[in-house]
Parts: sequence; C-alpha cells; structure tokens
Amino acid sequence: MDILTLRAHGREELSRKLAQRGFPEDEIEGALDRALELGLMEPEPDLARRYALELAKKKGATPLSVRAKLEQRGLSGADAEAAVDAAFAEWDPLAAAKAWVAGETDPRRAARRLQQKGFSADVIARVMRALGARE
Repeated sequence: MDILTLRAHGREELSRKLAQRGFPEDEIEGALDRALELGLMEPEPDLARRYALELAKKKGATPLSVRAKLEQRGLSGADAEAAVDAAFAEWDPLAAAKAWVAGETDPRRAARRLQQKGFSADVIARVMRALGARE
C-alpha cells in the first residue's frame, strides 16, 4: 500500500498497478475493499471531483482534456462526468476559446487548435467570425 502514500489513486488504476507488481486478482480486490473500508482510499466520486477541480484550474484546461486525464487515471463513467460538469459549471467556452487563440493570425491554425482542445463547432465558428472581424 506504499503506492497510496504518493498520491490518491482510483480503484482501477490501483488495481492495475498492483497486478503489474504480481499480486493475484482476488487478493487485489480484497485489499482494495479493505483499504476503502479503513479510509485509506478516497471514494471514487470524491477523488474524481477533487482531481477534476484541480485540473480545471490549469491554463488551457477544457472539459475534454480533463475528462481524458480522469480516464487515464481509471476514473470514468458517471462519477467522472459529474466531476467534469461540476468543475466547469461556471466555465465560458467562448471566452476560453478566444483566450486560447489570442494573438493568432492564421484562422485555420486557430480553428485546428480549438478543435484539438475539444471546443464545439459552434464555439469555433463564433471565434473564427471574431477573428475575421479583426482583420
């Protein structure tokens, strides 16, 4: 359980790490259940919410990028979706998109960057119109 001292882990991620270290599946499940009972592991909804809020504060974070990071840590499904929704409840995608491409002179490049970050086609179109108005 030394893994738990480094940072919080989701059940799936911790299970994968323990399996890589050669622990049998049935022992892993029992140990994870016991760790949760003893409060050594954070419940997944709480972990997902805390991690999503932490990631959302970083520059350039979008719901798509945060969701992907949660999935990398084995946090997906309804818990992750609710965490992302809560973390971005006050988020203005149009303002974030404009800030993301501020100073960009090539509209096609700006559109590609926004698409890669996961902005919707509607937001991209509105930013492109605003970029066109600047020229």
